[in-house]
Amino acid sequence: MSKKESGGTPGDPIVPSTIKLDIETAAGARKERVRFWNMLATFVPASGYVSPQGRTVNILDLACGACDEAPILNRYFGGGSFDGPLSKRVRFVGIDKNEEKIKEAAAMNDRPNFTFIPDSAADVSLYPEVPEVVDVVVIRHPHNSSNPAVWADIFRQGIARLTDGGIMISPSFSEKDHQRVVDLLQSLGCAIVVNERNPYSGRDLRQGESSDRYVVIAKKPQAEEAAKE
Repeated sequence: MSKKESGGTPGDPIVPSTIKLDIETAAGARKERVRFWNMLATFVPASGYVSPQGRTVNILDLACGACDEAPILNRYFGGGSFDGPLSKRVRFVGIDKNEEKIKEAAAMNDRPNFTFIPDSAADVSLYPEVPEVVDVVVIRHPHNSSNPAVWADIFRQGIARLTDGGIMISPSFSEKDHQRVVDLLQSLGCAIVVNERNPYSGRDLRQGESSDRYVVIAKKPQAEEAAKE
């Protein structure tokens, strides 16, 4: 087994971490990855997410760009640590229409359980590489102020693939972007389980905007109905 990969025991429960790391001792790109990890470790446990048992965790990252978050998502939802080995128990699929960004993502994550597709994320049914059921959908920094109908389709596609216990995570640059995502998810009948300002967001890019400044986590409509019963 590669030192950079970990298979784990298939029957063991996967428990995502709640451990936050020290941002101040990190630098450069590592600091941004630590911020992202801390966001997950803070808000995913609060969402009520429970990992599937006895099978691979399926992650779908829509409009993923170069997908810097891919290895962090793999380690986190694979039950590993920030600097630990990559998990073979996580299947990761990223989709983005920017071919150069997708090539970059594929080059950085050249492993059998990582797949990157250069196309629009508006119709994932075109791609057999996308699992029929997904445990985690990520839509990071959606530019949903332009082409709202296209973004609605992207969100709808992601929600449709979620398992009943799965979650959609969508961090935004600004409060306005965040509120548009919340409104869209509510219009799709989703259960909003986390709706927060992220204390681990990056430095301000411009006034009122920073990487992952706000985060919303949602579950599919059926999960909301079951919770009321």
